[in-house]
Formats: sequence, C-alpha cells, structure tokens
Amino acid sequence: MTPPPDLSVIIVNWNSVEFVRECLNSINSTVQDLKVETIVIDNASHDGCGEMIASEFPEVHFIQNETNSGFSAANNQAFMNSSGELVLFLNPDTEVFKGAIRRMLEVVKATPDAGIIGARLLNSDGTLQTSCVQKFPSIWGVLLDSAFLRMLLPRLSLWGMRPLFDNTDTVVEVDAVSGACQMMRRDVFLRAHMYSTSYFMYVEDVDLCLRARRLGLTNLYVPDAVVVHHGGKSSEGREETGRSAVLMRESWRRYFEKNRSVRYARAFQSAVVVQATIRLVLISTAMFGGKLFGKTGTLTLIKRKWVAVLRWALGLDPWVRRLRAN
Repeated sequence: MTPPPDLSVIIVNWNSVEFVRECLNSINSTVQDLKVETIVIDNASHDGCGEMIASEFPEVHFIQNETNSGFSAANNQAFMNSSGELVLFLNPDTEVFKGAIRRMLEVVKATPDAGIIGARLLNSDGTLQTSCVQKFPSIWGVLLDSAFLRMLLPRLSLWGMRPLFDNTDTVVEVDAVSGACQMMRRDVFLRAHMYSTSYFMYVEDVDLCLRARRLGLTNLYVPDAVVVHHGGKSSEGREETGRSAVLMRESWRRYFEKNRSVRYARAFQSAVVVQATIRLVLISTAMFGGKLFGKTGTLTLIKRKWVAVLRWALGLDPWVRRLRAN
C-alpha cells in the first residue's frame, strides 16, 4: 500500500483563480522535502481554476462543484477526499513563506494535545494582521470590534491579541486562530466533527477552535510560521458590503445560539439594532454636513451597509430568512 502523505493541503476557491495560482506556487516552493497532497475545490465559480490547475499544477487534485454549498461544506467535502494524517486548510488568497509549513508540522508533532494550529498572518503590505488570533467572542467583543480600537488598545483582553505583541518568538496557547490558515491532525478534525455547515461563511473557524478546546486540546499560535493573507486587511477593518456585513452578523448569531443560548443570541441581535441605529444617526448627520461640501459618496455606501444590518437585526431581511430555512 502507498503510504499516506505527510500533509493534505485544502483550498476552497470562489472566483479567485489568480490568487490560487500564487498560493500553489508558494506551497510548492516550500515543501520540496515533504510528501504533500494538495486539493483545490471550486464552489461553482467556474472561473477557469480547473483549467489553470490542469495546465500548470497537474499533481493537484481538483474538485468542481456545480453549486455553492458554502465554505464549511466545501472544506469538509475536500477533506473526505484527502488522506494525510495532518491537514492544512488555507484560504485561496494566501501565500506561504518558506519554512512556514514545516514549522507548523514540527509544532503539531511535538505537542500531543495540539488542537488547531495557526500562523502569523501578514497583510499584502507586510503589516501584521491582528485577526490571526482571536478570543472566543462575546456580545461586547463583536460590537466593539474595529480596526481603530484594535490599534488603540491592542493588549485589551477583549480582543485576545496580546500574544501577537508579547510572545513574538514563542509558540503560545490562544483561544482561536484564523481560518485563513489552520493546521491540525486528521483525527482532531474528525473528533471536532469538522467545520459546522450551519455557517455558510464566517465564524466556522472560531467554532471549530471552540470544539477543539472542549475536547481538552490546546490551540496554538506559531509566530515564526509566516503566511501572507491578501484578503485580510479589508476584513479586519470590516469594510464590508451590505451582504457580507449581514452574513457576518448572522454567523455570529448562530455561534451564540449554538454555544451560549437562544436568549444570548437574541440579546446580540437586539444589541445590533441599537448599534445600527446609532451608526445611522451619526452617518446621516455627517452626510447632512457633507452635502454642504459635495462629499457624500463614501458615506452613502456606509449608510447602505448599516441599513442592511438594521434590517437584519429587525428580522426584515427575506434573504436571511431563506438562509435559515435551508
């Protein structure tokens, strides 16, 4: 029988063919001495990813889905087609620095109770991506999360970011690591029941880390394993469209309902009503002043987002009702 690979790398693609190309190149440049199985699964984007892989990376296993089943479901599907005893889930818009994968492998193998392992994530401009480690969320943690407050109070326990600044050279235990780069043993993923398909997108990574912790395992941040996450800067600043903002909050609501209580989830939704209302009042006031100087374009987009968030919080969004029905 053929021995299993040292590692299975899984990438979910959705309209990111150019990012996938660079991601695969970075993997190949750093794992020459390892037996690695790479699986790319396309969630019905049909963006030419399959043709690109067949031409440039024939060793990569490509799966084409005809419907978009969501990020969690696609990762689980690819995992069931993998065979490595260790698995690395990567976002398509990542590039792995030399030595990062081997370093994460070393940490997993040296830590019998290792749960989910995460790397040091950088933005495209080389700045630190502070969301690469996270604290298990609370209502206040979600409502107050912003790039400005993270920059102002980086060591505040609300964010769980202290290891990024106090443990720059040491592997350290954290609550959760970003789903842009998560490594674990195969049996850990199975024991934690894989990514929860109750999330279409967002928060499934934190939910998995919580379930690993509840198994008595230790989630670890590895600062000397470095990965660039090109899409991370906008998500850190929450520069969302209305749809992604709604989907993010719906995922948090589901997280709270699953892991706290229905009452806590409802309290979160009510708190978002207050938050969105205050934001809209402030934005409308700013827009009134902006009209005097002919500058309202950006504020219009921001207002549109917060109107969508308020509609979600009030239960008025038919798209979310359909999503919950599924």
